[in-house]
Amino acid sequence: MPTCYERLTFDQCNSLLSFAAGMKTSRVWQSVEPSVFLELGRLARKKTRLGTRSAGQTTLMIESDWRVDKPQSIHFGSSFSQGVLDRLLPGLVGLSICALEVDCGTHELRVRLSDGRVLRTFTEWASQPRWTILVHDRTLLPLDPVWKKVDVTPCIRMSRGHPELEYGFDEAHADLAALKQHYRLSPRSS
Repeated sequence: MPTCYERLTFDQCNSLLSFAAGMKTSRVWQSVEPSVFLELGRLARKKTRLGTRSAGQTTLMIESDWRVDKPQSIHFGSSFSQGVLDRLLPGLVGLSICALEVDCGTHELRVRLSDGRVLRTFTEWASQPRWTILVHDRTLLPLDPVWKKVDVTPCIRMSRGHPELEYGFDEAHADLAALKQHYRLSPRSS
C-alpha cells in the first residue's frame, strides 16, 4: 500500500487528536512485547493480511514502552509480568478518553482516562517513543478533497521526532499527480 506524508506541528497534532475525546476503549490487546493496542469507539470486523479482527473507529498502537499511572503512583506498565498485564489491561476497556495529547518536549503520547489514570508512552533508549493512531473512520478527521474517492487510512504518528499525518491508500483510485502536488509521497508510490 503506497503512503504519503504531511508534517504537523505539535499544536496541529494535538488539535487533530482532539477527535478522540469522549470515545470509549472497546478492546485492548497485545502483540509483540512491549506493544499494546487500544481499539477506540465502535468495533467492526476488519480484514487484514493476517486474517479478520475487530477494529475500532480508531486504533491506538504503542510500539515502545508504556505505563498506566494513577494520580500519585505507577499502576502497571509494559515491564510488568504477563500475568499482571493479563489481569490489569482488561480494566481499561469501557473507559472514556478525556484527552489524547502529545508532549512537545518528550514526544510522549498521553491518554487521559475517565477514571483519572493516564496511559503514557516512554522509552528508556535515546530514540523517540513509537506510537501510531490509525483512523479507520474517515469522518473523525477533516480530509483534503483530494481523498474523496480514494480508499485511504490516515494515521497520526511520531516520526523522527516530528508528528506527521500519514495516508495509506489504494492507488487504484488515486490521482498520484494530484497527491504529489499536496504531499510528500513514499518512494514506492512516486
